[in-house]
Amino acid sequence: MSVRNQIRLLAKLQGILSEKDALAVQLEAIPEKIRQLDAEKEQFLQELETYQEQLEAENKKYRDMELEIRLNSDQISKSDARLRAVKTNKAYQATLKEIEDFHKTNSKIEDEMIGCLEMIETAKETVKAREADFELFQGRLKNELAELEKTKEGIQARIKTITVRYEEVVKEVEAGHLRKFNMIFAQKPDHVAVAPAIGAVCMGCNMNIPPQLYNELQREESVRMCPHCQRIIYWEDV
Repeated sequence: MSVRNQIRLLAKLQGILSEKDALAVQLEAIPEKIRQLDAEKEQFLQELETYQEQLEAENKKYRDMELEIRLNSDQISKSDARLRAVKTNKAYQATLKEIEDFHKTNSKIEDEMIGCLEMIETAKETVKAREADFELFQGRLKNELAELEKTKEGIQARIKTITVRYEEVVKEVEAGHLRKFNMIFAQKPDHVAVAPAIGAVCMGCNMNIPPQLYNELQREESVRMCPHCQRIIYWEDV
């Protein structure tokens, strides 16, 4: 096989592996996106639970005040009954004062209950609104998870396809060229082992290459390296 064809095969390998790397990055990002959605759901549930607890606290406060009023009313009834049985004016006045105090306490509690009812209604509206928001979120979450799963399957299918393509192409590359390609590929952080030279500039490192080397690249008579980044370079006419 001609040198020119070997160079084109190496460039094709680079394209295949670059695409595979990009797909792998996308695939690795999916679990993190799922974790973010789970975290968003957990935060939503915690906020909803907080609002529900606030509503329950207001309801309990209201129930406690109702109980206190009933107990005070019982005491008023008992005091009324006792009032009819007292023998002295002093005891009579003391019992009246006791009844009056219970009435005042109940009146104060009733005023507080009105405010508490307003708080309960506000809390109910907040809980209802957040429950509606959560229902919408659940729908969005279901759709996004399904879309992520679909994306994952698509990426995995594409990786499988290009892996097969890689195996087909790599069989046609000469052993010496393949060893050089694999060595450079492993050494470069960006996994770019082969880069085109356009307008006497290596696209791997964006450095100018010597005019003589650029002329040799155009003849495609041998596999050449960039003197700056040590990548395999080839001439590309644009």
